[in-house]
Amino acid sequence: MAKLHRLIFCEDDQFYHDFTHSPEVCLGTVTSGGTVANLTGLWVARNKALGPRPGFAGVEEAGLHRALRHYQLDDAVIIGSQLMHYSFKKAADTLGVGTSGLLTIPYRDDYRVRVDLMEERILECQRNNTAVLALVGVAGATETGSVDDLEAIATLARKYNIHFHVDAAWGGPLVFSRRYRDLLRGISLADSVTIDGHKQLYTPMGCGVILFRDPAAPQSIKKTSNYIIRNDSLDAGKFSVEGSRPANAIYLHASLSVLGAEGFEALIDRNCAMARAFAAKLVAEHPDFEIVAEPTSNILLYRWIPKEYQARWKAGSLTPEENEAINARNQTLQAKICREGESFVSRTSIFSTTYDTVITVLRVVIANPNTHQEHLDFALSEQRKLIETM
Repeated sequence: MAKLHRLIFCEDDQFYHDFTHSPEVCLGTVTSGGTVANLTGLWVARNKALGPRPGFAGVEEAGLHRALRHYQLDDAVIIGSQLMHYSFKKAADTLGVGTSGLLTIPYRDDYRVRVDLMEERILECQRNNTAVLALVGVAGATETGSVDDLEAIATLARKYNIHFHVDAAWGGPLVFSRRYRDLLRGISLADSVTIDGHKQLYTPMGCGVILFRDPAAPQSIKKTSNYIIRNDSLDAGKFSVEGSRPANAIYLHASLSVLGAEGFEALIDRNCAMARAFAAKLVAEHPDFEIVAEPTSNILLYRWIPKEYQARWKAGSLTPEENEAINARNQTLQAKICREGESFVSRTSIFSTTYDTVITVLRVVIANPNTHQEHLDFALSEQRKLIETM
């Protein structure tokens, strides 16, 4: 935890000497995945925002309804991008604010959240007597790989005294790359950060991490027992949703030790370069494919535009009905790739700011270090052959 904490929050040696092995605090915990990590970060945020004070035990003991009543609030919400991972719906439900309490903000053409609209929503909440428990920044959106302006969101969080949580489940390891780490500028200002080991830290499935800038923050969720994980125990389970947990920290430790910072930098740089090479090949050799999201890191979104729609597409005048027809054709193409092909691309649907509607796209994720240019060439040539049969 200290290794990852230092990468994200950049504290000095004395900080880690004081806090790494203290039973009173927690730099972070290993979880079963990003879903539980995100829940844990927001759990801390809720308990801090509605915490104890003279005459009131806090939301942890009193529950959300009594906490809101004590603080003379009408509601509580979480604010983040429309590209937030679906795990935030689970967290909002579990923490008692409900999925309607998860306020999603539109994104720009580059898929980064509209920070100006985020501030407008904060001010609206203040007028409506609603507590904002957390602002969520996305660092590597699952759909697009895009990274929000974390520095700008951190400024908002400090301005309005709101917990700032960053979901870096996918993009967190960009911090290893000297070429790409600037994409995460501002992450060190977060109050909590999620990273998935089983994504770009190359551990087996079931390894997430939640990190806290202030090691004392998890005190707000601390739970102990008389028979195990007592108050003075070094077991971080007292700061976790999960009780009995597999020892997945061992996989994480092995990955960090064997690959090291230089190894992860090489992997990140190579995967990002391969995604850009894929995008360049589409532009140069496949003019009937539209790049929907340029790769920020190693995720690329694109779609096939059938011949009968290409003139209107190039003129920028596709209708909603034509986009629906193009969606259906791309769904058919991706199904054929899965059923008949020897390569694979996934599929998703995303709101397009260009067309002001939801479109179906093909989604390429370059994460396997054994992926080479010939594999990309083969995948595209196979898609071309399948298109000719449609």
